[in-house]
Amino acid sequence: MFIIFDLDDTLIDTSACITPVKLEKALVSMVDKGLILDDFQNTLDHLLQIDRKSESAKSALEEFFEINEFDMKFLPEALQTVYHDYSEEIPVFPIENALELLSTLVYDHKMAVVTAGNTQHQIWKMKKAGI
Repeated sequence: MFIIFDLDDTLIDTSACITPVKLEKALVSMVDKGLILDDFQNTLDHLLQIDRKSESAKSALEEFFEINEFDMKFLPEALQTVYHDYSEEIPVFPIENALELLSTLVYDHKMAVVTAGNTQHQIWKMKKAGI
């Protein structure tokens, strides 16, 4: 049998361990570029709340900008930070039992991983998660 897995939030717990860190870094980056906030922590909490209900960080950021009427000139910076900047200190964890499942299936099945993300970044995440 040939089994295809999606990477993010199927094998890697992206929404819980990576996305919040990246969104915070994006907010810091936007502030560094001139975005004025009344309260950084409250603004971050609001962004993370929106993200929990969104299909992607991109859609969360777009909604966040619209709700707060932020200048859209900061959006490309935020998207760059979320989708293209990564660093070794970001935690990357597999979904519970994912490694055990893969270890069991590898003997009798062909497997593949699909993802829409940046190839180098996705490979880095798999290695960091032990996949």
